[in-house]
Amino acid sequence: MVDQAALDYIEKNALNWNLTLESAAEAVGVSSRQISRILRRRKNTTYKEYVTALRMETAKRLLAEENLSVSEVSERVCYASVSYFIKTFRQYAGMTPANYKILLKNGLGADAEESEEKTR
Repeated sequence: MVDQAALDYIEKNALNWNLTLESAAEAVGVSSRQISRILRRRKNTTYKEYVTALRMETAKRLLAEENLSVSEVSERVCYASVSYFIKTFRQYAGMTPANYKILLKNGLGADAEESEEKTR
């Protein structure tokens, strides 16, 4: 039950600028070490990787569904630095947010993600 509460809290608050490992642990009533163990056991990832993945998936959705600039998307997914957001997005998605947006615009979004998965 604590495991699911921790995951739910992180997922629900991933776009909160104040979310930290410590704040998630405090909200759920466990230690930050226990949150880390839960993520390792249930998701096979670290806290930072998990939050980054949640934010990058939201960024992909925003780039696909909204008419927002890369800067606006960066801010909405809690990145104060646009350049760091672009770097992180590129590492996560295999392309820049601008290129991702272009591919989506040209109707190649799903194909791009499939070919990206094949190259990993």
